[in-house]
Amino acid sequence: MSALTPSSYLMTQILNTDQETQSTNMDKIKTLTMNEIGDILRLLKLDEYVETFKDNQVDGAILTSLERDDLVNELGMKKLQATRIFMYMSEGHIPK
Repeated sequence: MSALTPSSYLMTQILNTDQETQSTNMDKIKTLTMNEIGDILRLLKLDEYVETFKDNQVDGAILTSLERDDLVNELGMKKLQATRIFMYMSEGHIPK
């Protein structure tokens, strides 16, 4: 079990889980750096994609502009893994 970095701890706290605030969550994610996106990937147990996202310079603004198919076809994720990211962005869901 990996320890949460200060940045990834903040990512667990930053998003609202109320569905009415989905656009607010996306606005917050848009401001995240590539390193913070890496922290989120680690938090979501998607460590194997941290370097891929960095190599492709995916920051929060880029991530929020992508579709699930982009994550699958361009970044090599499985559909379920892409869904995990989208659930985090829209609902703040973190797998337990």
